[in-house]
Amino acid sequence: LPVRPYGRDSREKIREHMKKQPDFFIGAFEHRRLVGAVIATCDLRKGWINRLAVIPDYQKRGIASELLRIAEERLINSGLEIISCLIMDDNSQSIKFFESRGYSSSPDVMYFRKVLRQEA
Repeated sequence: LPVRPYGRDSREKIREHMKKQPDFFIGAFEHRRLVGAVIATCDLRKGWINRLAVIPDYQKRGIASELLRIAEERLINSGLEIISCLIMDDNSQSIKFFESRGYSSSPDVMYFRKVLRQEA
């Protein structure tokens, strides 16, 4: 999904989110350098994998799989039974990744949104 550096993905908004749900911000480090991260959220009905990224030089090493495993474990421990994610339809790498971990698309569901601020 596109990054919104002046809206929901701004440093300020990320900090606010981290204060509210710190257990759902998980990083992978090599020698104190952040090489991968996952951001999840819990809305009491379902869990969301909002962001999952690994620096290209560190991909194909199982880092994303481990980050996802930890995020899923924490969401499940929160009492959730459904975990979802949104993936752009042209992101075949992410689609394959999530499908290989048991996620399936819902072709009968359309994603709608109402943007309240353009940069959000």
